[in-house]
Amino acid sequence: MPRRLLTPRTPRVDLVPLAKILQSFRGLQLLIAILAPTQMEIVAVLRDQTSACFEFAGITDVETLQQTFNRIPAERIVYGSIAPLHDVALRQSTLQHTNWPANQLKAVRGGNAERLLNKREAR
Repeated sequence: MPRRLLTPRTPRVDLVPLAKILQSFRGLQLLIAILAPTQMEIVAVLRDQTSACFEFAGITDVETLQQTFNRIPAERIVYGSIAPLHDVALRQSTLQHTNWPANQLKAVRGGNAERLLNKREAR
């Protein structure tokens, strides 16, 4: 029988104060995991915060991904950093069905994560 990862219920959180706090921290990079379509409101609130980057590997619906990718610059998207907790191969194959250019897909698959890690090491 396949194992199922259970997600505990969490209360709704007002993200507007977080958006204001992010503006006061220079150099901060926050990686936010969007693991379900129900969490897309986080993107709506934080998409204008350049210090916020998003991990979308929990979203496997191509149409939702494409709509999201059209709203957020490619350099702020990371896809697949949830390994080894989840199957990244399945999620990576979802990316093939988007209409993003190859250079942006390469950045989303690993280049952006590498860039974020290098920023951290440079401090």
